[in-house]
Amino acid sequence: MGARTRFSDFLENNALKQGVTVAAILSFLVANFIIFLAIGSYFVYPQMISAFGVTIDYAPMVFVVGLFGAIIFIKTNLLIISSDTKKQKPGVSELKNLTKRLKVGKWNAILIVLRLFYFNILNDLFMVLIIWVSFFSLIVMLGAITIKENTFQDLANVVGIIGILSGLFQIYIQSYREQFSKKMSLGLVSYFQKISKKSTFADFLEHVKKENNAFYNEIDKKLRETEFSHIYSIFRAQRSGHNVTNITLNVSATDDTLVSRALELSMKNKDEQKTLKSEYAKFFQKKDVEISKEIDEFDVDELRKIFLPNVLFFDETVVEMIKSNYELDDDTGLEQYADYRTDHINRMVNHLINRISGFDANEEK
Repeated sequence: MGARTRFSDFLENNALKQGVTVAAILSFLVANFIIFLAIGSYFVYPQMISAFGVTIDYAPMVFVVGLFGAIIFIKTNLLIISSDTKKQKPGVSELKNLTKRLKVGKWNAILIVLRLFYFNILNDLFMVLIIWVSFFSLIVMLGAITIKENTFQDLANVVGIIGILSGLFQIYIQSYREQFSKKMSLGLVSYFQKISKKSTFADFLEHVKKENNAFYNEIDKKLRETEFSHIYSIFRAQRSGHNVTNITLNVSATDDTLVSRALELSMKNKDEQKTLKSEYAKFFQKKDVEISKEIDEFDVDELRKIFLPNVLFFDETVVEMIKSNYELDDDTGLEQYADYRTDHINRMVNHLINRISGFDANEEK
């Protein structure tokens, strides 16, 4: 629902997709190499003498076969050949443009990439370990290789330690993500709750009264006749600054939705419905400008320190990028006041993310 955002366009950048895909492959290869070095040294590999008298060790061949097996079972997507012949490959200029538009600084970018590689390798280790233990067990049973004498216990210890550490990492990363969400929520949720309070239905009615008084009179008449007229009377009392009931006036989000929906259902005429939607659009365009100015004045350094080092797994990132291709890029889903307000808040969330990430949409693509 709603228009595409600058950050959504950024996620669809072809160079970024290719870069994340390559990074996922590299971290996976490194994880396989680490596991092979860790447990492969406990096995005796057959050797042969070539026609030139050179001794050929079968260890590299075992690694290649095991790696292929790991790809089959874990990274099957790498073996699927795309049939899209129109797919464009990113050029050097596109990659340079991308790095210019994401203004985080070269040193920060290096630190972030190294951190991501480290965590992605750790994330791959557990599944890779299972594949390699299974593969080595199979070829030992087939008699292709043997375990070095008196090393079985050491091998079992190494496998156990890696398995335990990998399991602890999965527990840690789950806890880390929960803590990250809490940290971001502390600032963001409270702020966007304030945004919601600045775009209540009562605020919309005040906007219509100033911009289109004739239409406001029609709305006023209809709302006085609905079953939620008592809530509407509170709206009017709030706007006038009078507490007519001599009690604390409080309009919940549910009341807001009830009154706006009652108005929408009372609009039987198509012209009235069209005018109402037009006023919704004008009101939230105005709110977009107001809130965007507030966000542009934010000091986002503290949020950036939390946001940018966040652990992202390359495979999950690729999936999110693919999902972004299928987002709606028009406003055909905007029917009710609640839809327009949700769309407005989503735009403001993305605007804040743009600032935190340092993404500059004004760079020439």
